[in-house]
Amino acid sequence: MREQLAAHGVPRHQIRYIHDAKTDADKGRLFAAARAGHVAVILGSTEKMGVGTNIQARAVALHHLDCPWRPADIEQRQGRILRQGNQNPEIEILRYVVEGSFDAYSWQTVERKTRFIAQVMRGKLDVREIEDIGENALSFAEVKALASGDPLILEHAQANAELTRLQRLERAWQRNHRTLHSTLALTEQHIDAGEHQIAELSELLARRSDTHGDLFQITINGQLLRERKAAGEQLASWAAHAELAQPETEIAQLAGLKVTAKVGVDAEHGGRALILRVQGHHDHITTTIAALAANPASTIQRLENRARGLDSQLQQLTTSLHDARQEAQHARSSLAQPFKHASALEHARTRVAQITEQMQTASHSDTSEAAPGIDSPQAADPTKPPDIAQPRPADNATRQRTPVLDVDADASVELADRAHPQPPGPAADIPPAPPPADTEPSLDPQTAEC
Repeated sequence: MREQLAAHGVPRHQIRYIHDAKTDADKGRLFAAARAGHVAVILGSTEKMGVGTNIQARAVALHHLDCPWRPADIEQRQGRILRQGNQNPEIEILRYVVEGSFDAYSWQTVERKTRFIAQVMRGKLDVREIEDIGENALSFAEVKALASGDPLILEHAQANAELTRLQRLERAWQRNHRTLHSTLALTEQHIDAGEHQIAELSELLARRSDTHGDLFQITINGQLLRERKAAGEQLASWAAHAELAQPETEIAQLAGLKVTAKVGVDAEHGGRALILRVQGHHDHITTTIAALAANPASTIQRLENRARGLDSQLQQLTTSLHDARQEAQHARSSLAQPFKHASALEHARTRVAQITEQMQTASHSDTSEAAPGIDSPQAADPTKPPDIAQPRPADNATRQRTPVLDVDADASVELADRAHPQPPGPAADIPPAPPPADTEPSLDPQTAEC
């Protein structure tokens, strides 16, 4: 690798291997040189250049020379360059694959694992199959398709990516519709309640009388009083002898409006507390018996202010009702709009189904062409090399769902046959190829990246 880079103009002394740094101090000096710009290329494995490799300051490109078995390893690699502190506005991440090689199976394995991990991270385990995938899985699928060398597989990956994007938009549209239905129901309840409150409040305002100055008068327990101080003392006397924790009862008439009262316990200071409410007003008045006795006219003035505050309360209700009606109209209008990508989504589903059918047809065609080669008389002709049957996946359902495995397995066996040709002989002397193992190949501990 160093010789090839040097042949293309990279200074040899600026090409370094992470494995040359045997100690933490050596690594520190190597990383410092990389950050300072004295190292042009640094090569190493995922384990050697994982956590703690802070060389992103001048990094411009990351090269994946192979495909690891874990999606986290890819994220760990790319985390060496996609991180805060990189001085470059743009970087490159390159993946190298060999057409018709085992790379297709490797990227397919990473794609499958990424699908499962994405579902677990979303916290939705209510289905047995994983259909939705994230952006990383789509990227891995496209690399897998490129490595396979089959244009149908690449087209299938691209069509699946478009289908996934449209399905996400459809789910977002459906979630928004559910939210709009809930919003519309709550808004309509708010409108009904607001209209009822406005009607009641308008009726109260129509019969409300003026209590300013000498016009003041109040009736407490059937007794008409024209002085605020006397009215407050009357309220204090009633509160001192009333039973505790009784429900609100009508005790007075002020400005043509009912005044209800109840006596409770003052939790902060102890003793009795008088709670008063003017008809139509949303707020109440709370005072202690001692405060009422000390300044009886003050509580009466507060009751008058509540009666006069009904005008502003009506205005607030009217504004709130207007806003609620506009919100309801907007919700109805949005609910009436169909999903604008419905035709594109249907086309994407049809396209994916068509490509999948073509891939399955091609797979079955390859199988039917390979079978006569074993049973035909030509296979026993000693002048011709025998036709060796290629191994097929044991699980037909798995092959149907992911036909790329058939293509990759055939390609791998074909490469092995070319590298190690079998001597000619009778077909009966050739042992059948063992079925592919269901487990993943072992990892190469010296997985490289640069």
